[in-house]
Amino acid sequence: MFNSDSDFEFNLKAALVTLVTLLVLAPCVFILHRMQLGRLEQHLLGQIESAKSSGDQDQRITRLNRYLVYRPEAPKQKVELTELLADPKNPKLPPEALIPLIDGEKLAGTEPL
Repeated sequence: MFNSDSDFEFNLKAALVTLVTLLVLAPCVFILHRMQLGRLEQHLLGQIESAKSSGDQDQRITRLNRYLVYRPEAPKQKVELTELLADPKNPKLPPEALIPLIDGEKLAGTEPL
C-alpha cells in the first residue's frame, strides 16, 4: 500500500490546528462543566430549602441524598440528612439512601477508623 520511496510529509499545519483546537477546547469544556455543576448544586439546595419550608420530608431526604452525591464533604447537609434519618417519624429508607454518608476512604482502609 505504501512504499518507502513515497513523498510522505508531516502536515505541520494540520498538527498545529489540532493542537490549538485542543488547547482551547479542553479548558472551555472544563469551565462549562464546573459552571453546570455549580448551577445543579444551587438548584438542589433551593429544592432542599423549599421541601424544608413545605414540610415534605421524603422530598427533602431525596434531595439531600442527591446533593451529597455531588458534594460528599458538605458537613451541614450530612448533619441535616443524618438528623432526618434518625427521626423515628420519618419513613424508613432503602440502604442505598445511606451511601452518601459512608466515607469510602475509611472503608478502603486508607485512613484509620
